[in-house]
Amino acid sequence: MKTTKRLISIVLAVLMLAVMAVPFTAGAVGYTLNINGKSGFTATVYKVAAMDPETGEFSSFVDNTGSTAVEAAIKAGYTGANDNTSAALFQAVEGLTAATLDGKSVQTVAFTSTKTETVALSDAGVYYVKWTTQPSGVTKAQSSVFALPYYDNGWVNTVTIADTKTATDTPDATKTFATADAAEKTAKVGDEIGFVLTGSVPGSATLPAKEIKFVDTMTKGLSYKSGLKVYGVSETGSETEITTGFTSSSPAAGDKTFTITFAETQTPALYTAGYKNIKITYTAQLTGDAVDYTTAGNVNTLTYTYKNNSGVESDPIEKTRKVKTFQFKVEKTDTDGNVITDKQAGFTVYTNRQATTAYTNGKITGEIKTTNGIATFQGLEPGDYYVKETSAPEGYALNGHIFAITIGADGTVTGDGVKNDALTLQVKDPKIIVPNTGGEGTMVFTICGIALIAGAAVLFVIYRKRTAK
Repeated sequence: MKTTKRLISIVLAVLMLAVMAVPFTAGAVGYTLNINGKSGFTATVYKVAAMDPETGEFSSFVDNTGSTAVEAAIKAGYTGANDNTSAALFQAVEGLTAATLDGKSVQTVAFTSTKTETVALSDAGVYYVKWTTQPSGVTKAQSSVFALPYYDNGWVNTVTIADTKTATDTPDATKTFATADAAEKTAKVGDEIGFVLTGSVPGSATLPAKEIKFVDTMTKGLSYKSGLKVYGVSETGSETEITTGFTSSSPAAGDKTFTITFAETQTPALYTAGYKNIKITYTAQLTGDAVDYTTAGNVNTLTYTYKNNSGVESDPIEKTRKVKTFQFKVEKTDTDGNVITDKQAGFTVYTNRQATTAYTNGKITGEIKTTNGIATFQGLEPGDYYVKETSAPEGYALNGHIFAITIGADGTVTGDGVKNDALTLQVKDPKIIVPNTGGEGTMVFTICGIALIAGAAVLFVIYRKRTAK
Protein backbone atom coordinates (compact mmCIF):
# COMPACT_ATOMS: atom_id res chain seq x y z
CA MET A 1 0.00 0.00 0.00
CA LYS A 2 2.84 2.36 0.83
CA THR A 3 4.43 2.06 -2.59
CA THR A 4 1.04 2.27 -4.27
CA LYS A 5 0.24 5.49 -2.50
CA ARG A 6 3.62 6.79 -3.46
CA LEU A 7 3.04 5.90 -7.10
CA ILE A 8 -0.38 7.50 -7.26
CA SER A 9 1.10 10.72 -5.98
CA ILE A 10 3.90 10.60 -8.56
CA VAL A 11 1.80 9.98 -11.66
CA LEU A 12 -0.12 13.22 -11.25
CA ALA A 13 0.67 15.22 -14.44
CA VAL A 14 0.41 18.94 -14.47
CA LEU A 15 0.18 19.90 -18.14
CA MET A 16 -2.61 22.02 -19.58
CA LEU A 17 -3.00 25.05 -21.87
CA ALA A 18 -2.72 28.46 -20.17
CA VAL A 19 -5.95 29.23 -18.35
CA MET A 20 -7.04 25.59 -18.78
CA ALA A 21 -6.61 24.32 -15.28
CA VAL A 22 -7.93 20.84 -14.58
CA PRO A 23 -9.06 20.50 -10.97
CA PHE A 24 -10.72 17.26 -9.98
CA THR A 25 -12.51 16.00 -6.88
CA ALA A 26 -13.57 12.65 -5.59
CA GLY A 27 -17.23 12.58 -4.62
CA ALA A 28 -19.06 10.29 -2.26
CA VAL A 29 -20.17 8.19 -5.24
CA GLY A 30 -17.65 7.97 -8.06
CA TYR A 31 -15.31 10.81 -9.01
CA THR A 32 -15.67 14.19 -10.69
CA LEU A 33 -13.40 15.84 -13.22
CA ASN A 34 -13.80 19.56 -13.91
CA ILE A 35 -12.28 20.79 -17.18
CA ASN A 36 -11.82 24.51 -17.70
CA GLY A 37 -11.85 25.21 -21.44
CA LYS A 38 -12.59 27.89 -23.98
CA SER A 39 -14.35 28.24 -27.32
CA GLY A 40 -13.13 26.06 -30.16
CA PHE A 41 -11.48 23.37 -28.03
CA THR A 42 -12.58 19.75 -27.67
CA ALA A 43 -11.26 17.43 -24.94
CA THR A 44 -11.65 13.66 -24.79
CA VAL A 45 -11.17 11.69 -21.56
CA TYR A 46 -9.71 8.16 -21.84
CA LYS A 47 -9.24 5.54 -19.12
CA VAL A 48 -5.75 4.03 -19.59
CA ALA A 49 -5.59 1.84 -16.46
CA ALA A 50 -7.91 0.58 -13.74
CA MET A 51 -7.17 0.82 -10.02
CA ASP A 52 -8.61 -0.97 -7.01
CA PRO A 53 -8.91 1.78 -4.34
CA GLU A 54 -9.03 -0.89 -1.62
CA THR A 55 -5.82 -2.73 -2.56
CA GLY A 56 -4.09 -0.05 -4.60
CA GLU A 57 -3.50 -2.52 -7.43
CA PHE A 58 -3.46 -1.34 -11.07
CA SER A 59 -4.74 -3.45 -13.95
CA SER A 60 -6.25 -3.29 -17.46
CA PHE A 61 -3.38 -1.25 -18.87
CA VAL A 62 -3.98 0.32 -22.29
CA ASP A 63 -0.97 -0.09 -24.59
CA ASN A 64 -0.25 -0.25 -28.31
CA THR A 65 0.04 -3.74 -29.76
CA GLY A 66 3.41 -5.19 -28.84
CA SER A 67 4.13 -2.41 -26.35
CA THR A 68 3.85 -2.16 -22.57
CA ALA A 69 5.02 1.45 -22.20
CA VAL A 70 2.05 2.59 -20.10
CA GLU A 71 2.18 -0.46 -17.85
CA ALA A 72 5.96 -0.13 -17.43
CA ALA A 73 5.72 3.57 -16.59
CA ILE A 74 3.19 2.87 -13.84
CA LYS A 75 4.88 -0.22 -12.45
CA ALA A 76 8.30 1.44 -12.37
CA GLY A 77 7.23 3.13 -9.16
CA TYR A 78 6.93 -0.22 -7.33
CA THR A 79 10.67 -0.91 -7.38
CA GLY A 80 11.45 1.69 -4.76
CA ALA A 81 14.72 2.40 -6.58
CA ASN A 82 13.21 4.50 -9.33
CA ASP A 83 11.27 7.62 -8.49
CA ASN A 84 9.07 7.29 -11.54
CA THR A 85 8.19 10.76 -12.79
CA SER A 86 4.93 11.85 -14.33
CA ALA A 87 6.92 12.66 -17.47
CA ALA A 88 7.53 8.94 -18.17
CA LEU A 89 3.83 8.15 -17.95
CA PHE A 90 2.92 11.23 -19.95
CA GLN A 91 5.28 10.23 -22.76
CA ALA A 92 3.80 6.73 -22.76
CA VAL A 93 0.18 7.87 -23.11
CA GLU A 94 1.13 10.48 -25.72
CA GLY A 95 2.47 7.60 -27.81
CA LEU A 96 -0.83 5.73 -27.85
CA THR A 97 -2.36 5.47 -31.30
CA ALA A 98 -5.92 6.44 -32.19
CA ALA A 99 -6.72 2.77 -32.84
CA THR A 100 -5.53 1.82 -29.35
CA LEU A 101 -7.56 4.58 -27.70
CA ASP A 102 -10.67 3.73 -29.69
CA GLY A 103 -13.27 2.36 -27.30
CA LYS A 104 -11.41 3.67 -24.22
CA SER A 105 -13.15 7.03 -24.29
CA VAL A 106 -15.12 8.01 -21.20
CA GLN A 107 -16.51 11.30 -22.49
CA THR A 108 -15.84 14.02 -25.08
CA VAL A 109 -16.47 17.65 -24.24
CA ALA A 110 -16.73 20.38 -26.91
CA PHE A 111 -16.42 23.96 -25.71
CA THR A 112 -18.44 26.70 -27.39
CA SER A 113 -17.43 29.32 -24.84
CA THR A 114 -15.07 29.78 -21.93
CA LYS A 115 -16.53 27.73 -19.11
CA THR A 116 -16.09 24.68 -16.86
CA GLU A 117 -17.45 21.31 -17.96
CA THR A 118 -17.95 18.48 -15.49
CA VAL A 119 -17.19 14.84 -16.32
CA ALA A 120 -18.47 12.05 -14.04
CA LEU A 121 -15.97 9.21 -13.51
CA SER A 122 -17.55 6.13 -11.97
CA ASP A 123 -14.34 4.17 -11.40
CA ALA A 124 -10.95 4.80 -9.86
CA GLY A 125 -8.06 4.60 -12.27
CA VAL A 126 -5.55 6.44 -14.43
CA TYR A 127 -7.11 8.86 -16.89
CA TYR A 128 -5.76 10.66 -19.95
CA VAL A 129 -7.28 13.95 -21.10
CA LYS A 130 -6.41 14.67 -24.73
CA TRP A 131 -7.21 17.92 -26.52
CA THR A 132 -8.49 16.50 -29.79
CA THR A 133 -9.40 19.76 -31.57
CA GLN A 134 -8.44 23.40 -31.13
CA PRO A 135 -8.61 26.66 -33.13
CA SER A 136 -5.98 27.07 -35.83
CA GLY A 137 -3.01 29.25 -35.04
CA VAL A 138 -3.36 28.73 -31.29
CA THR A 139 -0.63 27.34 -29.08
CA LYS A 140 -1.12 23.62 -28.64
CA ALA A 141 -3.07 22.62 -25.53
CA GLN A 142 -0.95 19.89 -24.03
CA SER A 143 -2.79 16.86 -22.70
CA SER A 144 -2.86 15.61 -19.09
CA VAL A 145 -2.66 12.27 -17.25
CA PHE A 146 -3.70 11.71 -13.63
CA ALA A 147 -4.93 9.12 -11.10
CA LEU A 148 -8.18 9.23 -9.13
CA PRO A 149 -8.16 9.08 -6.18
CA TYR A 150 -4.62 10.24 -5.35
CA TYR A 151 -2.62 10.30 -2.15
CA ASP A 152 -0.64 13.10 -0.50
CA ASN A 153 -0.09 12.34 3.18
CA GLY A 154 -3.63 11.08 3.18
CA TRP A 155 -6.29 10.61 0.56
CA VAL A 156 -7.21 13.85 -1.15
CA ASN A 157 -10.51 14.44 -2.88
CA THR A 158 -9.72 17.75 -4.60
CA VAL A 159 -6.76 19.01 -6.61
CA THR A 160 -6.19 22.15 -8.64
CA ILE A 161 -3.64 22.07 -11.43
CA ALA A 162 -2.04 25.49 -11.83
CA ASP A 163 -2.20 27.31 -15.13
CA THR A 164 0.87 26.44 -17.17
CA LYS A 165 2.18 27.45 -20.55
CA THR A 166 2.38 24.70 -23.15
CA ALA A 167 4.22 24.85 -26.44
CA THR A 168 3.30 24.41 -30.08
CA ASP A 169 3.37 20.85 -31.33
CA THR A 170 5.66 21.88 -34.22
CA PRO A 171 8.19 24.49 -33.02
CA ASP A 172 9.17 26.93 -35.75
CA ALA A 173 11.11 30.13 -36.33
CA THR A 174 10.75 33.18 -38.56
CA LYS A 175 12.94 36.04 -39.72
CA THR A 176 11.48 39.25 -41.13
CA PHE A 177 12.42 42.82 -41.87
CA ALA A 178 11.14 45.26 -39.26
CA THR A 179 9.24 47.27 -41.88
CA ALA A 180 7.85 44.50 -44.10
CA ASP A 181 7.53 40.74 -44.29
CA ALA A 182 9.26 40.05 -47.60
CA ALA A 183 12.10 37.77 -48.61
CA GLU A 184 14.10 40.66 -50.07
CA LYS A 185 14.56 44.37 -49.51
CA THR A 186 16.40 47.05 -51.50
CA ALA A 187 18.71 49.52 -49.80
CA LYS A 188 21.71 51.74 -50.48
CA VAL A 189 25.07 51.46 -48.79
CA GLY A 190 24.91 53.15 -45.40
CA ASP A 191 21.23 52.39 -44.80
CA GLU A 192 20.18 50.87 -41.46
CA ILE A 193 17.88 47.84 -41.69
CA GLY A 194 15.76 46.48 -38.84
CA PHE A 195 15.40 42.70 -38.41
CA VAL A 196 12.98 40.62 -36.31
CA LEU A 197 13.73 37.04 -35.24
CA THR A 198 11.03 34.82 -33.73
CA GLY A 199 11.23 31.28 -32.35
CA SER A 200 8.73 29.03 -30.58
CA VAL A 201 9.15 28.09 -26.93
CA PRO A 202 9.17 24.26 -27.23
CA GLY A 203 8.28 21.85 -24.46
CA SER A 204 6.22 22.67 -21.36
CA ALA A 205 6.51 23.13 -17.63
CA THR A 206 6.47 19.36 -17.17
CA LEU A 207 8.69 18.58 -20.17
CA PRO A 208 10.84 21.71 -20.43
CA ALA A 209 13.34 22.28 -23.22
CA LYS A 210 16.92 22.01 -22.01
CA GLU A 211 18.12 24.73 -24.39
CA ILE A 212 16.76 27.23 -26.89
CA LYS A 213 19.31 28.93 -29.13
CA PHE A 214 19.18 31.69 -31.76
CA VAL A 215 22.27 32.29 -33.94
CA ASP A 216 22.15 35.24 -36.34
CA THR A 217 24.77 35.42 -39.10
CA MET A 218 25.32 38.20 -41.63
CA THR A 219 27.34 37.99 -44.84
CA LYS A 220 30.02 40.44 -45.97
CA GLY A 221 27.84 43.43 -46.85
CA LEU A 222 25.85 43.48 -43.57
CA SER A 223 26.96 44.07 -40.00
CA TYR A 224 25.36 44.54 -36.61
CA LYS A 225 24.61 48.19 -35.80
CA SER A 226 22.69 48.49 -32.51
CA GLY A 227 19.49 47.96 -30.52
CA LEU A 228 19.47 44.25 -29.65
CA LYS A 229 16.37 43.45 -27.55
CA VAL A 230 14.69 40.22 -26.44
CA TYR A 231 10.94 39.84 -25.78
CA GLY A 232 8.62 37.11 -24.52
CA VAL A 233 5.41 36.89 -26.56
CA SER A 234 2.22 35.53 -24.97
CA GLU A 235 -0.56 33.52 -26.55
CA THR A 236 -2.50 36.75 -27.21
CA GLY A 237 0.50 38.45 -28.81
CA SER A 238 1.40 40.79 -25.97
CA GLU A 239 5.15 41.41 -25.65
CA THR A 240 7.28 41.74 -22.52
CA GLU A 241 10.93 42.74 -22.78
CA ILE A 242 13.27 40.19 -21.19
CA THR A 243 16.54 41.61 -19.89
CA THR A 244 17.76 38.64 -17.82
CA GLY A 245 17.44 34.87 -17.88
CA PHE A 246 19.42 34.27 -21.06
CA THR A 247 22.99 34.55 -22.28
CA SER A 248 24.05 36.81 -25.14
CA SER A 249 27.24 37.16 -27.13
CA SER A 250 26.71 40.95 -26.70
CA PRO A 251 27.46 42.07 -30.27
CA ALA A 252 29.33 45.31 -30.95
CA ALA A 253 28.87 47.56 -33.97
CA GLY A 254 30.45 45.92 -36.99
CA ASP A 255 30.05 42.32 -35.78
CA LYS A 256 28.77 39.76 -38.29
CA THR A 257 27.08 37.36 -35.84
CA PHE A 258 25.53 37.05 -32.38
CA THR A 259 23.94 34.30 -30.25
CA ILE A 260 21.04 34.33 -27.77
CA THR A 261 20.76 31.19 -25.60
CA PHE A 262 18.23 30.08 -22.97
CA ALA A 263 19.95 27.33 -20.97
CA GLU A 264 18.36 24.45 -19.03
CA THR A 265 18.20 26.49 -15.83
CA GLN A 266 16.64 29.44 -17.68
CA THR A 267 13.85 27.84 -19.76
CA PRO A 268 11.44 27.11 -16.83
CA ALA A 269 10.83 30.84 -16.41
CA LEU A 270 9.49 30.97 -19.97
CA TYR A 271 6.71 28.50 -19.12
CA THR A 272 5.92 30.23 -15.83
CA ALA A 273 5.49 33.50 -17.73
CA GLY A 274 3.27 31.80 -20.33
CA TYR A 275 5.36 32.76 -23.36
CA LYS A 276 4.48 31.21 -26.70
CA ASN A 277 7.43 32.72 -28.60
CA ILE A 278 10.70 34.52 -28.11
CA LYS A 279 11.14 37.64 -30.23
CA ILE A 280 14.49 39.33 -30.93
CA THR A 281 14.91 42.71 -32.64
CA TYR A 282 17.99 44.65 -33.74
CA THR A 283 19.34 46.98 -36.41
CA ALA A 284 21.97 46.07 -39.02
CA GLN A 285 23.71 48.29 -41.57
CA LEU A 286 24.50 47.82 -45.25
CA THR A 287 28.24 48.47 -45.50
CA GLY A 288 30.64 49.49 -48.23
CA ASP A 289 31.45 45.81 -48.70
CA ALA A 290 27.93 45.19 -49.98
CA VAL A 291 27.71 42.76 -52.87
CA ASP A 292 25.80 43.81 -55.97
CA TYR A 293 22.54 41.95 -56.47
CA THR A 294 23.68 40.53 -59.79
CA THR A 295 25.75 38.16 -57.61
CA ALA A 296 24.64 36.50 -54.36
CA GLY A 297 23.32 39.60 -52.63
CA ASN A 298 23.69 40.38 -48.92
CA VAL A 299 22.16 37.61 -46.81
CA ASN A 300 21.15 37.52 -43.15
CA THR A 301 20.48 34.03 -41.71
CA LEU A 302 18.78 32.94 -38.48
CA THR A 303 19.61 29.43 -37.23
CA TYR A 304 17.17 28.25 -34.53
CA THR A 305 17.72 25.05 -32.51
CA TYR A 306 16.49 23.59 -29.25
CA LYS A 307 17.21 20.57 -27.06
CA ASN A 308 14.21 18.59 -25.85
CA ASN A 309 13.64 17.29 -22.35
CA SER A 310 15.91 14.32 -23.09
CA GLY A 311 18.73 16.58 -24.28
CA VAL A 312 18.34 15.67 -27.95
CA GLU A 313 19.06 18.65 -30.20
CA SER A 314 16.61 19.45 -32.96
CA ASP A 315 17.48 19.81 -36.61
CA PRO A 316 18.38 23.46 -37.24
CA ILE A 317 15.67 25.67 -38.68
CA GLU A 318 17.20 28.29 -40.98
CA LYS A 319 15.41 31.43 -42.12
CA THR A 320 17.03 34.05 -44.37
CA ARG A 321 16.44 37.56 -45.63
CA LYS A 322 18.35 39.22 -48.46
CA VAL A 323 19.22 42.90 -48.87
CA LYS A 324 19.55 43.98 -52.49
CA THR A 325 21.75 46.81 -53.72
CA PHE A 326 22.69 47.66 -57.32
CA GLN A 327 25.42 49.22 -59.43
CA PHE A 328 26.09 50.58 -62.90
CA LYS A 329 29.27 51.25 -64.87
CA VAL A 330 30.41 54.12 -67.06
CA GLU A 331 33.04 53.73 -69.79
CA LYS A 332 34.90 56.55 -71.59
CA THR A 333 35.56 55.86 -75.28
CA ASP A 334 37.14 57.63 -78.21
CA THR A 335 34.96 58.93 -81.03
CA ASP A 336 34.84 55.46 -82.61
CA GLY A 337 33.59 53.76 -79.42
CA ASN A 338 36.90 52.21 -78.36
CA VAL A 339 37.35 52.22 -74.56
CA ILE A 340 40.19 54.49 -73.40
CA THR A 341 42.11 52.24 -71.03
CA ASP A 342 45.43 54.05 -70.69
CA LYS A 343 44.11 57.35 -69.30
CA GLN A 344 41.58 58.28 -66.64
CA ALA A 345 38.28 60.10 -67.04
CA GLY A 346 36.16 61.24 -64.10
CA PHE A 347 32.38 60.95 -63.73
CA THR A 348 29.91 62.24 -61.13
CA VAL A 349 26.37 61.02 -60.50
CA TYR A 350 23.64 63.51 -59.56
CA THR A 351 20.12 63.38 -58.17
CA ASN A 352 18.70 66.07 -60.47
CA ARG A 353 18.67 66.60 -64.23
CA GLN A 354 20.46 69.93 -63.92
CA ALA A 355 23.41 68.07 -62.37
CA THR A 356 23.71 70.48 -59.46
CA THR A 357 23.21 68.06 -56.54
CA ALA A 358 25.74 65.25 -56.35
CA TYR A 359 24.54 61.85 -55.13
CA THR A 360 26.28 60.30 -52.12
CA ASN A 361 26.00 57.12 -50.07
CA GLY A 362 28.35 55.11 -47.90
CA LYS A 363 30.29 54.10 -51.03
CA ILE A 364 30.02 57.12 -53.33
CA THR A 365 31.28 60.48 -52.09
CA GLY A 366 31.95 62.40 -55.33
CA GLU A 367 33.71 61.94 -58.65
CA ILE A 368 34.67 58.38 -59.59
CA LYS A 369 37.73 57.89 -61.82
CA THR A 370 37.92 55.21 -64.48
CA THR A 371 40.15 52.19 -64.07
CA ASN A 372 41.01 50.49 -67.37
CA GLY A 373 38.38 52.73 -68.89
CA ILE A 374 35.56 51.85 -66.46
CA ALA A 375 34.10 53.84 -63.54
CA THR A 376 31.78 51.82 -61.23
CA PHE A 377 29.02 53.34 -59.07
CA GLN A 378 27.97 50.85 -56.35
CA GLY A 379 25.52 50.50 -53.48
CA LEU A 380 22.52 52.04 -55.25
CA GLU A 381 18.77 51.67 -54.83
CA PRO A 382 16.35 51.49 -57.79
CA GLY A 383 15.55 54.95 -59.13
CA ASP A 384 16.59 57.77 -61.47
CA TYR A 385 20.16 59.04 -61.66
CA TYR A 386 22.00 61.62 -63.80
CA VAL A 387 25.59 61.15 -64.93
CA LYS A 388 28.04 63.73 -66.22
CA GLU A 389 31.69 63.59 -67.25
CA THR A 390 33.49 65.96 -64.88
CA SER A 391 37.12 65.42 -65.95
CA ALA A 392 38.41 64.30 -69.35
CA PRO A 393 41.56 62.26 -70.07
CA GLU A 394 44.56 64.17 -71.40
CA GLY A 395 44.20 64.67 -75.14
CA TYR A 396 40.44 64.14 -75.10
CA ALA A 397 37.51 66.52 -74.81
CA LEU A 398 34.94 66.74 -72.02
CA ASN A 399 31.55 65.39 -72.99
CA GLY A 400 29.11 68.00 -71.71
CA HIS A 401 25.97 65.89 -72.08
CA ILE A 402 24.00 64.94 -68.92
CA PHE A 403 22.97 61.30 -69.21
CA ALA A 404 19.67 60.26 -67.56
CA ILE A 405 19.50 56.62 -66.49
CA THR A 406 17.08 54.48 -64.46
CA ILE A 407 17.85 51.45 -62.30
CA GLY A 408 14.91 49.04 -62.24
CA ALA A 409 13.74 46.81 -59.39
CA ASP A 410 15.66 43.92 -60.98
CA GLY A 411 18.87 45.94 -61.24
CA THR A 412 18.76 46.54 -64.99
CA VAL A 413 19.88 49.96 -66.22
CA THR A 414 18.08 51.84 -68.99
CA GLY A 415 18.53 55.29 -70.50
CA ASP A 416 20.42 57.40 -73.01
CA GLY A 417 23.78 55.86 -73.89
CA VAL A 418 23.27 52.56 -72.03
CA LYS A 419 24.77 49.59 -73.87
CA ASN A 420 22.94 46.36 -74.61
CA ASP A 421 24.27 44.67 -71.47
CA ALA A 422 21.82 46.91 -69.52
CA LEU A 423 24.50 47.79 -66.98
CA THR A 424 27.01 50.07 -68.70
CA LEU A 425 26.67 53.68 -69.82
CA GLN A 426 28.96 54.62 -72.73
CA VAL A 427 30.30 58.18 -72.91
CA LYS A 428 32.09 58.97 -76.18
CA ASP A 429 34.73 61.60 -76.79
CA PRO A 430 32.90 64.46 -78.60
CA LYS A 431 33.89 65.41 -82.18
CA ILE A 432 35.22 69.00 -82.59
CA ILE A 433 35.45 70.43 -86.16
CA VAL A 434 38.48 72.75 -86.73
CA PRO A 435 39.17 74.30 -90.22
CA ASN A 436 42.35 72.99 -91.87
CA THR A 437 45.23 75.53 -92.44
CA GLY A 438 45.39 76.70 -96.10
CA GLY A 439 42.14 75.02 -96.98
CA GLU A 440 38.96 76.39 -98.48
CA GLY A 441 37.80 77.68 -95.18
CA THR A 442 40.95 79.78 -94.72
CA MET A 443 40.65 81.32 -98.23
CA VAL A 444 37.12 82.49 -97.53
CA PHE A 445 38.22 84.19 -94.32
CA THR A 446 41.16 85.85 -96.13
CA ILE A 447 39.04 87.24 -99.03
CA CYS A 448 36.45 88.59 -96.62
CA GLY A 449 39.16 90.26 -94.55
CA ILE A 450 40.77 91.95 -97.56
CA ALA A 451 37.39 93.19 -98.77
CA LEU A 452 36.61 94.68 -95.39
CA ILE A 453 39.97 96.45 -95.23
CA ALA A 454 39.58 97.83 -98.75
CA GLY A 455 36.07 99.07 -98.03
CA ALA A 456 37.27 100.79 -94.89
CA ALA A 457 40.09 102.51 -96.81
CA VAL A 458 37.69 103.86 -99.48
CA LEU A 459 35.32 105.15 -96.84
CA PHE A 460 38.21 106.85 -95.03
CA VAL A 461 39.39 108.66 -98.24
CA ILE A 462 35.88 109.84 -99.01
CA TYR A 463 35.47 111.11 -95.48
CA ARG A 464 38.74 113.11 -95.64
CA LYS A 465 37.84 114.74 -98.92
CA ARG A 466 34.48 115.84 -97.61
CA THR A 467 36.04 117.20 -94.49
CA ALA A 468 38.64 119.23 -96.54
CA LYS A 469 35.92 120.83 -98.63
